[in-house]
Amino acid sequence: MASRPLNRSTSGPSRSSVLTLSEVSPPVLTISLLLILSLTACSPVGEAGSQQNGEQTSEQGHAIEPAAPVDIELATLMGQLQRHSAKLGYAINGHNRPLATFYLEEIDEVLEELMTVEEDDGMPIAHPAGVILAPVLETLENNLATEVPWPEITGQYQLMIEACNRCHLATEHGFIEILPATGEPPFNQRFDGADS
Repeated sequence: MASRPLNRSTSGPSRSSVLTLSEVSPPVLTISLLLILSLTACSPVGEAGSQQNGEQTSEQGHAIEPAAPVDIELATLMGQLQRHSAKLGYAINGHNRPLATFYLEEIDEVLEELMTVEEDDGMPIAHPAGVILAPVLETLENNLATEVPWPEITGQYQLMIEACNRCHLATEHGFIEILPATGEPPFNQRFDGADS
């Protein structure tokens, strides 16, 4: 194994004073790392970079504001819903109940995240999604869990797609029209199930 210099700076110490990993014994290296970690991990209460009165402070002693919540990009969530709904459709077409259940759970997870987006570009998002889409998903989930026949599940899937399009209309995005999954799946994945 080739040894690597710990310091590659050409403006720093001369080449002869640079240690390589092979020149440091494992116990010395381990003790050095533990010492460095223990010194940097803890600082006494009241010093800069600590908590004073329950408030996080910087090294200069200024209060650090908590990070703002991360903005969720609506298009990213919609893309996830579209991909999962297509895969759900192919699983339903293939009569693959476990796979359909899996993708419906993925849709539910994205919907939960979507429900945290109150509005986007002045349009309500959480409310229409909760009123229009959530009940349809709940019915579809119950139908999959209770072994309802496939034609009924296919009809419920169609209602889910229509609910997506009603949400788009409600938020003035009717130009985005979702279609049910048909034809050959464009994914490198098998969708047909044991009971197909």
